Amino acid sequence: MRCGPKIALVQKCATGYFLYIRRVYMSANPTTIDEQINILKRRGLDVGPNPGKYLIQYGYYNLINGYKDLFIDSELTRQAKEDRYKHGTSLNHLIALYEYDARLRHQLMAITINIETQLKSLISLHFSLSYGYGYGCGYDLPSNFTPAPKQKKYVTRLIDKLQDDVEDAYYYRTPTICHYMNNYQKVPLWVLNTIISFGEMSKFYNNLKANMRRNIAADINPNLKSDDLSSALRYLTTIRNKSAHNNRLFSHKKDQQASRVSTIPEFQVHKDIGIAYRNNRYLYGQDDILAAFIVSSVISKQTEIFHIQYQNIDNDLNKLSKQIPNETVMQIREITGLKSEYLSKLTRYEF
Repeated sequence: MRCGPKIALVQKCATGYFLYIRRVYMSANPTTIDEQINILKRRGLDVGPNPGKYLIQYGYYNLINGYKDLFIDSELTRQAKEDRYKHGTSLNHLIALYEYDARLRHQLMAITINIETQLKSLISLHFSLSYGYGYGCGYDLPSNFTPAPKQKKYVTRLIDKLQDDVEDAYYYRTPTICHYMNNYQKVPLWVLNTIISFGEMSKFYNNLKANMRRNIAADINPNLKSDDLSSALRYLTTIRNKSAHNNRLFSHKKDQQASRVSTIPEFQVHKDIGIAYRNNRYLYGQDDILAAFIVSSVISKQTEIFHIQYQNIDNDLNKLSKQIPNETVMQIREITGLKSEYLSKLTRYEF
């Protein structure tokens, strides 16, 4: 479809999802760097010396639109009918928050890579030992996945996607895929794992037969239920995608409110570290950044190979309080769930 002044919107109806097109005219016009600087000055932002280099490096949309919210004066904005910054706000404040969020993305990207490696290894081990090295290596047969009728269409989609991945990798001459296709005309799952995404891995696990899902979950953590692992992987898939695509991450909890809200299950750790419980859920640690760290620790079980440094997470926020107003850092701790009292307890917690 050719891009133009139209936005495709998906509307959920009783009978399913329907795609419809609505014409939307863009009200914003492109602006030069100098014009962008003047806009920021007019809105009360102290841009400091040579602001253009930051707008060029980070992009106005990514830096300003992405990280301005906590620095906006809502009353002045209402009166002016356009953004107005709180008194004393500087471009350096937005840059500091942007760079903090970048570090957060890098942390969670590294963590999810470790989890991805662990899960792919266990999935390929259990699946391959059960279904062998036959034609297509077993992942092309619906009978090797869950027989649940409601999952049938998802199994079909998964198999089609895996086959497409192999074909695409072969077409683009990915060395490992070409080697197995040229010599064996098939690609084992442990090799296929090198090209499938975190999201596909999550779907692969979710569509396995119940006993295999339970065995894999038990290998990860004896106290981990298979359904809880499925929920955790779905949550981490969103976190992983945001981290990989350089999207704003710290406000994940707030951003979710505009769409379908995803959560992680309740774990014993939530109770043990004293998170407040209201309206049948914990106030923190289920749909925020703290949730991503907690569920990662549950999955990894804090092994010697992989350990989340909770004290470093707290220290990074303490450093941020020296770069931006402390009240803003407190808002960030509220949004992310990364409060000192929880991080301190998690540092000593035995998962």
